[in-house]
Amino acid sequence: MATGLLSTMAGFAFVLVAMAAIPVLAPRVGLPVASLQAAIGTALGVLALFLGHPQVVVLAPLESLLDALLALGGEGILALFLPALLFDAALRVDSRLLVRDLAAVLLLAVVAVLVTTLFVAGGLVWWTTLPLLWALALGAIVATTDPSAVLAVFKQAGAPRRLQALVEGESLLNDAAAIVLFAAVLAFLKGTAEPQVGAVALSFALTFVGGGLLGAVIGHLASLLVARLRALPEAAVTISLAVPYVSYLTAELYLGISGVVAVVLSGLAVGRALQRRVPPALVREILSLWGQLASWAGGLIVIGATILVPVTLLPDRFVWFDLGVVVLACLAARVVVLYGLLPLLIQSGMTAPVSGPFKLAMLWGGLRGAVTIALALTLAADAELPIALRDQVGLLAFGLALFTLFVQAPSLPLLMRALGLQGLSRLDAVLKERASRAVAAHLIERVAELRATLRLDAAEPVAPTPVAVGEELPPSEADRRDRLTAAIAGITEREAERYRELFDESYVSQSAAAVLATGPMALAEALRTSGMSGLAAAAKRELRYDWRLRAALWVHRRLRWGWPLAQALALRYEIILVRRSVLIQLRRDVADELGRVTDEDAASRVDTLLAARLDAHQRALEALRVQYPDYARELETLFLRRAALRLEDDLYRELRGDGLLSGAAYADLAAQVAERARATVRVPTVDVPVDKAAMLARVPFFDRLDPRAQRRLRRSLRPGLAVPGERLIRRGEHGDAMFFIVDGAVAVQWPGGRRTLGSGDVVGEIALLTGQRRTADVVAMGYVQYLELRRSDFRRLMAGLGDLRAEVAKLALARDRERRGDPPVSRETSA
Repeated sequence: MATGLLSTMAGFAFVLVAMAAIPVLAPRVGLPVASLQAAIGTALGVLALFLGHPQVVVLAPLESLLDALLALGGEGILALFLPALLFDAALRVDSRLLVRDLAAVLLLAVVAVLVTTLFVAGGLVWWTTLPLLWALALGAIVATTDPSAVLAVFKQAGAPRRLQALVEGESLLNDAAAIVLFAAVLAFLKGTAEPQVGAVALSFALTFVGGGLLGAVIGHLASLLVARLRALPEAAVTISLAVPYVSYLTAELYLGISGVVAVVLSGLAVGRALQRRVPPALVREILSLWGQLASWAGGLIVIGATILVPVTLLPDRFVWFDLGVVVLACLAARVVVLYGLLPLLIQSGMTAPVSGPFKLAMLWGGLRGAVTIALALTLAADAELPIALRDQVGLLAFGLALFTLFVQAPSLPLLMRALGLQGLSRLDAVLKERASRAVAAHLIERVAELRATLRLDAAEPVAPTPVAVGEELPPSEADRRDRLTAAIAGITEREAERYRELFDESYVSQSAAAVLATGPMALAEALRTSGMSGLAAAAKRELRYDWRLRAALWVHRRLRWGWPLAQALALRYEIILVRRSVLIQLRRDVADELGRVTDEDAASRVDTLLAARLDAHQRALEALRVQYPDYARELETLFLRRAALRLEDDLYRELRGDGLLSGAAYADLAAQVAERARATVRVPTVDVPVDKAAMLARVPFFDRLDPRAQRRLRRSLRPGLAVPGERLIRRGEHGDAMFFIVDGAVAVQWPGGRRTLGSGDVVGEIALLTGQRRTADVVAMGYVQYLELRRSDFRRLMAGLGDLRAEVAKLALARDRERRGDPPVSRETSA
């Protein structure tokens, strides 16, 4: 037993050594990592076939390793390897873009799985004697795809990020859907479920949706913990390690739903948190860990499994014909999806357009890798199934994986070259050309200064890039457009990096960092897909009130809870303040550096764009400052305190690095700084008043009512807050409420006139009194606090309060005099 264990460990050690060499060899031979892994396993299998096992020294330990894997059984292989493979892939998907195209991704994924499964099953049933259920099992196994090769080409060719996210998301959910379908067919093969179409569809939907919900919940909770523990990287990394296995085992063991889908959704949730709420250093640590685990899992599966393929595949010439049917069926299914379903989704606006060359790349780049082989091993390791059939299905699955890795993967770069998709994108070429010129010119000056300073007797320095010092031709209109696009793309990337730095240095809260991180990505994607017009529209959306603020406003108005609105306003203020400071820095960068790598026209237009964004944020900030001056002062003081603490810590580090401060003294000073920094973590909240008595005291209208009328009116009033630009009253609508302005200003606009009203004024009472439609629009000019009186309460109070009737009559008279052009008798007016 000890010998067997040592042999298995030796096999594992050999696989690790091979996997260490593969990343070094892959770029040199131009093959994906999975292709090289399969090549190593196949080469060992060929040696075993022709030389015999005793002559192949490393084969016995590898066979021991493979036997140990098969001894895990089908469920063990799935539980051990699939969570690592799928969770790593899910972590790296841009969930923001995935959510935008979620409907298209789900349709592509589910339909692609079903089409591939049916095409493969139909072809095999027609060509071979393989039973239908076994053919369906093979179809589900080979429906899984590895998008890495296609994505590498897309990134190099400058494909839109939205298209890359579509391919990533479709492949990820494709794997999940295929595995769920495979599990259902496997249950039919074992006789634990009846093969009825309705039951299969219902079970598929329930397990898929149930697993997704469970994974989303676990992933969200884990995200909160990882973000909380960002100062303790060991704990955060350990939590990320537990998430996929907790998701998988909880779903499979206790709830009877899809553990694979749970892993995928938990990975997407954690990945979203990594992109938005976790410091970059911790993100790199977590992604590095999962990349390594996924590499080990994939290497063990691919190298171990492909050793056996030549021993069984090469001697059997009939298997090659069966394999040809599977290959053609998979390609035909991909054609149906890409040229049948995808155009319909594009026409409906559910996804971004895909050009013909990119479609061909997606067609030929549908590789099969570790997930396909893992499912085949699962089937081969299940002792409850007939050995002949499970070997036949497993062999065809291995064969298809090898075809994609040895034929499609090596020929994909050739196809890319023929389609014109290889090489730098136009934007990258522009950046390269401008950067080489700028660096070469700067380098010549610096090297000349260095030679003179050191008095070196050396030859004249030469620029590193010959094109960089040549004469630059006048740019065409297309060149100007490309340079402008490249300059804006560079600035948005720098903006995103600056937000990450601010969060990593604790200048920005988690919630604000999560929102700020998405802004530059949205700008860059809008520029790439819709040009300057799309960029301008995306810049305007930066200051749009998001769902959090709108939900908080609804809660404040309906339930009279001020805390959610206070939190939402505080978050908005922090976001605007931080973004404004970064925009100021970016304008300085444009003035100092951008002109060196682009022309003056592009730099000027970038500066104009930044100035417009800065001006819009300054206006939004002033609106908040006017309404909440004390809060603004408190928050800006907090930011300055954070900056001072960071600067103090940096100065202590410099003194320590220069040897002017002992280790013990530095540790004590750093601990004191950290203690004070902890007091600056919590962002203060805005004071949103909900005390109606205090608000009533600020409206002179109520002073003219007796105490009894005030008490009855107070019970019926609802406090509210309007944000800048919000329309309180719309002209032409039936009146359902009147408003008492407590603080702020509104613009009353009617045909031929406009008036500004502020604290203490009343609007909207005439429509309630007369039953007529609104005669004017009332729009908040800033943040406006008000008290709202609904129509039903208004009528009830009018019937019982004589003082209120008299005051409303005065307002009606003032409105009538204003319509006739006479001087108003009071400041109150109506709409």
